[in-house]
Amino acid sequence: MKFEWRKHEKALYGARSIPATFDTIHDGKCVEILHIGSYDNEPYSFEQMNKFAAENGLQRISDCHREIYLTNKTRADKLRTILRYKVN
Repeated sequence: MKFEWRKHEKALYGARSIPATFDTIHDGKCVEILHIGSYDNEPYSFEQMNKFAAENGLQRISDCHREIYLTNKTRADKLRTILRYKVN
């Protein structure tokens, strides 16, 4: 038997448009990298960032980092993510 949606149920459970918002982030001095590939391979990109920071006399301020997802509906080997952490 086919289920008939009522109007008020469609508003609750129906498809919604994705809101787009833009904001400014003030992170200060950072090291960042464009990681291409699976999220499971991010540790290699963090190793490269740590190596770059050490070679340039920079120290990571905290264990927190940002991940900015540029793609998400693609094959795992084509995913693009910006990884960023603060340094001084």
